Amino acid sequence: LNGHNPTTTLCLGCNTDLKQTASGPVAMAMVEYMLNYTVKLQLDTSIVFSSLCASIQTLKIDPPKDADGEIDRAEMSRLMMVKATNKLVGKRELTGQQTASQLLGRKNNYTSDEYKEYWW
Repeated sequence: LNGHNPTTTLCLGCNTDLKQTASGPVAMAMVEYMLNYTVKLQLDTSIVFSSLCASIQTLKIDPPKDADGEIDRAEMSRLMMVKATNKLVGKRELTGQQTASQLLGRKNNYTSDEYKEYWW
């Protein structure tokens, strides 16, 4: 386990775990881990297909029409992707940090992209 200081974490509003990455493969593995940890968008195939099916059914009921009253196929394709994406985002797993932040009523904390160099 990495060292952890609760007071520093509270004051900075961010994760303060540190790990040295001296080699390229280790650095790439850490980047992949952090992206997967942050995004948390691992959805089953059944969820993806149910979202696509729901968006298609919604558009069958009320398809977009052009000025002549004909079904606008290009707009229908665009809306299908938008609706499916919105449904997928709604079904994604929330991280522990997101859930705790919502329950405690804490706002997001954005910091600048300027970091000091730290040599080991």
